[in-house]
Amino acid sequence: MAYMVKQANPAAATPADLYAVPASKQAVISTLAVCEHNDVATRYRVLIRPAGASAADVHRLVYDAPVAGLDTTFLTVGIALGTGDVVTVEAATDDVTFTAFVNETEV
Repeated sequence: MAYMVKQANPAAATPADLYAVPASKQAVISTLAVCEHNDVATRYRVLIRPAGASAADVHRLVYDAPVAGLDTTFLTVGIALGTGDVVTVEAATDDVTFTAFVNETEV
């Protein structure tokens, strides 16, 4: 079992993979933090792509949710992921950092 922190600060309006479950592993993301580190409110997206599938509407966990300037939103949902699953994030500005708190185990 391995506990880890994964982070991404994607370019504006550009999807970025925050975390991909490696071969022979499974994982749970206990909490996902979305931090807007400028004084401008923005919107963000989170997708869960099973087995690395191409992004589609069905994969949206969060779509264009607001986050206030200089604020952090915590999503505590216990996201269970299997081998090859990918968490993809995106924000309207480049002032957003996504942080996933991951517990990864052998399959």
